[in-house]
Amino acid sequence: MERLIVLYFEKRISSEERKELEEALKQEDVRLLFKEYAATYALINSNTIKEEALPLRVPKRNRTIIRFSYAVAATLVLSLLIRQGFWNQDVNQTIDPNKIILAQADGTINALDEVDLIKSSNGNVVAEKQNGALKYSNDHISDPSLLNTLYVPKGKTFEIILSDGSAVFLNSDSKLSFPNKFLSNEPRRVQVEGEAFFKVTKDSLRPFIVSSERINTEVFGTEFVFSSYKEDEQSEVILIEGSVGVFTDGIRFDELAGVYLKPHNKVSVSKSAPKKLEVSKINVEDYIAWKTGILVFEKESFASILLKLERKFNVEFENHYTELNDKKFTGRFEFESLEAILTTIQASRDFNYTIDQEKFIITKPKANE
Repeated sequence: MERLIVLYFEKRISSEERKELEEALKQEDVRLLFKEYAATYALINSNTIKEEALPLRVPKRNRTIIRFSYAVAATLVLSLLIRQGFWNQDVNQTIDPNKIILAQADGTINALDEVDLIKSSNGNVVAEKQNGALKYSNDHISDPSLLNTLYVPKGKTFEIILSDGSAVFLNSDSKLSFPNKFLSNEPRRVQVEGEAFFKVTKDSLRPFIVSSERINTEVFGTEFVFSSYKEDEQSEVILIEGSVGVFTDGIRFDELAGVYLKPHNKVSVSKSAPKKLEVSKINVEDYIAWKTGILVFEKESFASILLKLERKFNVEFENHYTELNDKKFTGRFEFESLEAILTTIQASRDFNYTIDQEKFIITKPKANE
């Protein structure tokens, strides 16, 4: 039932699933669960959840005790709390927003910069750091319906090995939601907000499905990049090896509604055309360069470049020279500082900037005012 509620609030629920949820909401325990998620999503969106045509009125009766994982709700608001620089797990604890954070399904919060072993609520080791990556074991018993959330802040990247052996390398300012262990007879599902490189372990009986708010992909064993930042105009899937199916609606790939992607191609979907999947041939090296710290811009808008610079260098831009936003730039930067990159762009299109703590304020040159 939690899956239907999440699909409802993420506006990805089908008409049949909606009817199933409406029927279930006649039960008081489901209604209470629905209200818990409504409160959580209200926190995420920082506004009031809009009322929609769902039958929320049920007969009054004694409340029954229900088992609800507050850890699931906690992971949904994790990034909001981290960005504000605190996490109220106890009175004295403060989570540094610049640290890599793992919110476990049991409610435990770990700063991965400070721990090497991840334990479950019963004390069993479920994952450990190896060569800088977090590796999950497949030997323990776990409820796959409960999701952990890994948050990688701006200015950092991080690798995680899932319980099936699939490797995920997260770019800065990205989140990955995943179970401790996948079911043996069901698709392997994870969720991404941000950008991640995947090297998926082959398993013909359990396809690997990556989902986000705008785009989804289903694979059997391959290497690809999945990029879906909420603030970016486009979400993309870049295929390096193998084959994938990309789709925007539903929970499984349908070749009538999605597209098959071949290696060295990408498929993208934009905010302005959320159902239109566009395929193009690309140089995949440009799209995985970030793994080694290299920034590549290929006819990219100034506004998009500023977003990438914010993520890589953990800074904030305030652009008062808005005429630059749609201007396109091409470049490659390996070890240059942020100031060196801005100076290079200035040589192509002049602008001024000042620095106020970690905020870069961009303005027109005086001659152009």
